[in-house]
Amino acid sequence: MTGRRIGLVLGILAGLLTGVHPATSQQSIVASPTGSSANGLGMARTTTAVSSLVVMGRKGNIYSVGATIGATPGFLLGYDAITDPGNGAQTPLFCITAPAAATISFNWAPGPALVVANGLIIVFSTGANCLTETAANAFLWGTGAPGQ
Repeated sequence: MTGRRIGLVLGILAGLLTGVHPATSQQSIVASPTGSSANGLGMARTTTAVSSLVVMGRKGNIYSVGATIGATPGFLLGYDAITDPGNGAQTPLFCITAPAAATISFNWAPGPALVVANGLIIVFSTGANCLTETAANAFLWGTGAPGQ
């Protein structure tokens, strides 16, 4: 096995234990701390159940995401984008298992943060797995800070 395949296998095994699944073996996490008040931590959240939420509308660091799920279990998908790619086969940046009638969250804090190049949109999906999006409604939230 190559180093990349071993890393992916270890990531998948860790995901099975934690409920967080790597979508690809191409992920990299880079810490980019900031002391500027202009780049402080911000929170995006919904006040009604929705299928998606833009957590960060541009390049930046993501520190947490979460959702409150209704009666149907699914997955919280994250994309390095500011628009939902839509239902069907997708390759999310991350995927978090979401049981029915539960509140879930994942934190990268205190770091290193998840760095996104284009922004971050999270989507609640009731698809068959992490690679099949079927958007559904949930209460969503996330925190992040703009990148340099």
